[in-house]
Amino acid sequence: MASVNGATVAKVDVGPSSKPVFGKRDGKEVFMVRSNNSTVELAGQAALDYQLTRWPV
Repeated sequence: MASVNGATVAKVDVGPSSKPVFGKRDGKEVFMVRSNNSTVELAGQAALDYQLTRWPV
């Protein structure tokens, strides 16, 4: 951990998942991915396309 401008900052490294992982937002299941330095929610065909590319069957 480090201190930046008086705040404690931690860096967390997380490896890729071996399968899709869904979370909940406002009581609904959502599929989200990291894209560069952002998190993006994918739904419908975009989520399916991503999953088939990332975890081929």
